Amino acid sequence: SLVIRLIAGIDNAISDPKLLVSKAPNIRIRVAKRSGDGGIFHPKLYIFHLKSGEKVILLGSANFTTNGFTKNQEILFQVTDTQSTQLFVNYFNNLWEDNNKTGLFLEEELEVYTQKHEKYKKLKKEMTEVSYSTAPSTVGETFIADGNENSFSQYCSLLYRVAKERFDWAGLEDPGERLFVLLDAIEECHNLIKNHDLPYDEDDIHKILGTHEPYAVLGEQRRWNLNSQLKNNTREAKLIHEALKDFSLKQLSSNVEERTKEVLEVYDYLKTFSGTGNSRATRLLALARPDFVISYNKQSEELLNEVTGCETTDNEDELRKNYRSILQWLWSKSWFNADSTNLTGTRLQIWKNRAALIDILAYSRNIKKKPGVRKEILEFLEQK
Repeated sequence: SLVIRLIAGIDNAISDPKLLVSKAPNIRIRVAKRSGDGGIFHPKLYIFHLKSGEKVILLGSANFTTNGFTKNQEILFQVTDTQSTQLFVNYFNNLWEDNNKTGLFLEEELEVYTQKHEKYKKLKKEMTEVSYSTAPSTVGETFIADGNENSFSQYCSLLYRVAKERFDWAGLEDPGERLFVLLDAIEECHNLIKNHDLPYDEDDIHKILGTHEPYAVLGEQRRWNLNSQLKNNTREAKLIHEALKDFSLKQLSSNVEERTKEVLEVYDYLKTFSGTGNSRATRLLALARPDFVISYNKQSEELLNEVTGCETTDNEDELRKNYRSILQWLWSKSWFNADSTNLTGTRLQIWKNRAALIDILAYSRNIKKKPGVRKEILEFLEQK
């Protein structure tokens, strides 16, 4: 009889939770554990053991989905030489047998995972649920509500389309859906700051520091002594957490100059702690206030400097001046100050995280390779 062994990745809560706890006698499932370098588990390896004893190895980005089988153009490579075939078989077996790399999906994890999965499905449905008579050519176009170039709807649409371009390597049926994953990651971290007290468990610490995908959005921070401080629940960790929690709850001033002072006061305080420079301080600030505060780091500074006229620098005093200018530039934008009264669903979720999400547009590593996308981002951000 047919027996299926499956190693599933669960980083983004896309895998069906019902499958992960399946009791079917012919299906055996293990889930990949997070890697130490923060990468996600994403191999596309299919091994078929035939009755003849022959093994068929398929590699590729093809999605074994309804669209993958019926509509999409998909490519798979078949491995034919014996030596390579055995290497892939060994790779799978080693993962399967290594309890440090894979394990059973525990039922006590099911509730939290299912909530994340259902939230992902709801967001996906909301993005794609359009009548056939008016269906746009891309899912992202469903965000565009009017012809106002500076509208918040345009910002939502741009976020989706840039995510689609940035993550076209990920083998997803719709790479733009990565926007939902990053949005959830920011909200998870914000919730840890606003609604949870110390101590954090190890998984939560990785989220706050961004050492695992998808939490590296807003700037991955490795080799930071805050890691050990949070693990040991030190006085320094408590002071940092207290400052961030207070900031997350603060009613920020409607006056731009006063609001700038309020943000920079916390910025300066965070930087008094050993090892906390500009990029680390701004990551924490953006997680605490994703509605008003932006992350400013090596991967985002090039584009942010360009649209604001700031000079590239490694000097911390000059970086502070740049950050001040960037905050005030952000708060002057019409889409940032748009009327949010009637926003619902995904648009409302994006509104509550609109400042932090600029990181998706500003992240330079992938966008540099796509000059057309970069031009579109610049044109939007340079508008009033």
